[in-house]
Amino acid sequence: MRRLRRHHLLVGLAALLHPTAFFAGLLRHQPMGFYPKHVVVNDAQRAGVKFLPIDLRHSQAQIVVQGNAIRLSLSDVHGFSPEQSRSSRRSASAGRFARCPIW
Repeated sequence: MRRLRRHHLLVGLAALLHPTAFFAGLLRHQPMGFYPKHVVVNDAQRAGVKFLPIDLRHSQAQIVVQGNAIRLSLSDVHGFSPEQSRSSRRSASAGRFARCPIW
């Protein structure tokens, strides 16, 4: 029981001291079965965590921490397959989206 309490304390401290990394870790391990992704995102925003939009030039296959914000991933796009994600990353690193217009 003492070990479990220590674990909860460490998780709570991580969430308080490094909320961006904490919530990025939670989102990368979805679905956990507890809460849908949008609930975790809302909690993170209430804790002051900033989110960067999905961007073909910058997003990865998984959620990543960029600076003091969480960059949403290509896998968050409904219907976007892992192969499409890899292909987009290869194209982005080759500079193919460098002049992509932003709406």
